[in-house]
This record gives sequence, structure tokens and C-alpha cells, in this order.
Amino acid sequence: MEDKEGKEDFVWRFQLSRNAAPAAELDPMVEMIRSFLADFFQIGFLTRNGERVNADGFVFTANPDAVHKIFPNKTV
Repeated sequence: MEDKEGKEDFVWRFQLSRNAAPAAELDPMVEMIRSFLADFFQIGFLTRNGERVNADGFVFTANPDAVHKIFPNKTV
């Protein structure tokens, strides 16, 4: 297809991944916190008493037995 000046238009198509979301992403609150922490770790890190800690998950005070991974697809 050509425009008024005779230049050809190009169409770009990208296939989207249709993989099922990990269980953590099904809960919007968990996903909001998880994605915030994952993004934050790109520019900073957490500390305790001035010492760096390597956090890999988090819990909510209402349900401390349910640990949510920050990087659910990452294997150690």
C-alpha cells in the first residue's frame, strides 16, 4: 500500500505470549507488590541495620504463612 507521496507503508506484527499467569499474579494485590519490589531491585536493595539483605519473597501480616515470591519464575 502506498501513501500520497508514493511511499510504501509497512505493517509490524508481534505475537503475544499466551502463557498462563503464575498463581501469584492472579491476585492483583500480590502482583502489585511483587512487581513493585522486582522493579525496585533494578535500582536499589533492602537493608536491615545497615546490612544488605537478599529478599526473595514477602508476606502480608493478615496471612504470614503465605509466602509470595518476588521472582516466581527464577530458579536458584
